[in-house]
Amino acid sequence: MSQLSELKTLLDTLIGHCSQVDKARGRYHQPLFDRTLFKSGAHLLLPCALETQSTYQTILREQASSQLTPTRATYLSEKLMNQIAAIQRELANHDLRQDRPLKSAKSPNQLYNDLAQHQDWHRRLTQLVSQRQKAWENAHKSQKSSAEKALITAKERLERCSDSMKDIERLINLDKPRRHDD
Repeated sequence: MSQLSELKTLLDTLIGHCSQVDKARGRYHQPLFDRTLFKSGAHLLLPCALETQSTYQTILREQASSQLTPTRATYLSEKLMNQIAAIQRELANHDLRQDRPLKSAKSPNQLYNDLAQHQDWHRRLTQLVSQRQKAWENAHKSQKSSAEKALITAKERLERCSDSMKDIERLINLDKPRRHDD
């Protein structure tokens, strides 16, 4: 029973740490974990930690009602351990990023150059999406599937490019107040 109380303490600690990291970092731009590990597909850590706690409570509940079969116990235990490990890795990575000095910070000129490059890529990818959309619309039934895959791939590339542009613009905006203070 002491292992279960240690797990409860660990989960409570994880929930607190996840809450702090979410407040500091905010919402991540994509789901943090695969949906096979966490059903919620959350962009924050706290919902994942709460889902982990729910897995733990399911084990306790099924054990108390004698519904926990050996197969189910193995499945839930492995899932719980995988969830905990995934959250701990994400927290450790966040802590490492916090401790790492910003040696790779780019100058404002480098950021503007990166933004210009991404704007050019964005323009080209927009044209590519348009071409792939037309190709998909005009494709014969036998080619519809491959044309659709090409269109989806182009749209995904465009979305990633847009996300990168937003990140660069955010970095430029963060840098502006510092430059005005000089």
